[in-house]
Amino acid sequence: MTPMEDDQERVVIAGAGPVGLALALGLARQGVRSLIFEQKPALSVHSKAVIVLTRTCEILYEWEVLNSFKQHGLWR
Repeated sequence: MTPMEDDQERVVIAGAGPVGLALALGLARQGVRSLIFEQKPALSVHSKAVIVLTRTCEILYEWEVLNSFKQHGLWR
């Protein structure tokens, strides 16, 4: 992983929903800086996902955030 430098170009991400935040995290883990723009004044405290696919869990596990993700959700 390359350390992020202040003069490095950034990727602009429109929206701080699940996809935007996941994209920012994935880019950061590769050493790519990003800037997220969100229209709403605050992030939603609740997920709108009805299901979480197996592949999504695999990616979150690879990024070492699956346990935190699972701790903050209701699993049925």
